[in-house]
Amino acid sequence: MSGFEVALSCSSAVNSGVVQAGYSIDRYDETIARYTMIKHEAAPKSNPINPCRWKLLKHTKKDWKKDGLNTLNYKTLNVTLHKLFTHILVDLLEATERPPLEAKICY
Repeated sequence: MSGFEVALSCSSAVNSGVVQAGYSIDRYDETIARYTMIKHEAAPKSNPINPCRWKLLKHTKKDWKKDGLNTLNYKTLNVTLHKLFTHILVDLLEATERPPLEAKICY
């Protein structure tokens, strides 16, 4: 899968949620608004490509209203207040949260 396809899949997930919520997406003409994606040679070892990503994207269509930040399980590790922003470091508890999700959706 190319980097463009990965970006497109992420973009598609966001777009489908926006459209399903009843909003429309307006885009400027490509002659004035375009982008170039930086090519990634390989997935970083700290964030490997999820082989289940396409099934997760399909699952989004039926689950988008109840799945989000308000249902995310995490542990706050550190909060640092800066003048312009607040940096919040969290543990996403992947070791305990990922296996049930994979069992439910991926297999």
